[in-house]
Amino acid sequence: MEPEVPSWLNESYLATVLQGGVDQEPRVTVTSFTAKSALPLDQNYGTYVFRVKVQYTLGESVDKHVISLIIKTPVSHGFLSKCMEKIDLFNREQRFYADVLSQLNKRAKFEFGPKDFYCPDRNRLVLKDLNEDGYVMADRSKQLDLSHCKLVMISLGKYHASSISLQHENPKLFEEAGSERLYYDEGPFKKEVKRWVETSLRLVSDVLKEMKGYESYGDLMLSKVDGIWEYFVKVFIPRKQSVNVLNHG
Repeated sequence: MEPEVPSWLNESYLATVLQGGVDQEPRVTVTSFTAKSALPLDQNYGTYVFRVKVQYTLGESVDKHVISLIIKTPVSHGFLSKCMEKIDLFNREQRFYADVLSQLNKRAKFEFGPKDFYCPDRNRLVLKDLNEDGYVMADRSKQLDLSHCKLVMISLGKYHASSISLQHENPKLFEEAGSERLYYDEGPFKKEVKRWVETSLRLVSDVLKEMKGYESYGDLMLSKVDGIWEYFVKVFIPRKQSVNVLNHG
């Protein structure tokens, strides 16, 4: 069953988003919109993602414009809701799109992600719908083909390289964007995240042990469980004498 469209997602809200604020010009009048879930429930657990198609006019003009938006909003109950609120996930994601990704785009002369729109709430995110440009979400249960894998690696290389440039020119912004919120010993959900990491590694080990020719890798994975948390904590700490990059997530 798809999640219900929330009551706050209405003409007034969308007009504020497209204007860039309540008092901004030119004034936007939303004449109609449709909203539906953009993802099946089994492909997203921490947020609701809506695809919203909006028809609107600008100022006194009667010319109609159409745009498709992706709006992310957090689930309002359960462990993931508490976790995302505690680590300030959505507010950080807003700042990342507005302040960091825009800088990386300029440095690489490359668009790493969709355009973000003004959002009146700290716990939501409004993005351009890339479906309109011909992009589709790949089925996460299927692997990419080689040509798409190459495109991903090329894009990540540009992303990492441009983040190095950002670190040199704006170290404060780089540090704020890259501050770790999950894999550190003082984290509010250390016990839960540590258990998740260890369980995931055990599951990978079990799968490999059932694959002919890969049994030894299953044993190798299992041998790493005891120290995997300490390794994660260490690897996510920036090193002063090394090249540091913003990781993707």
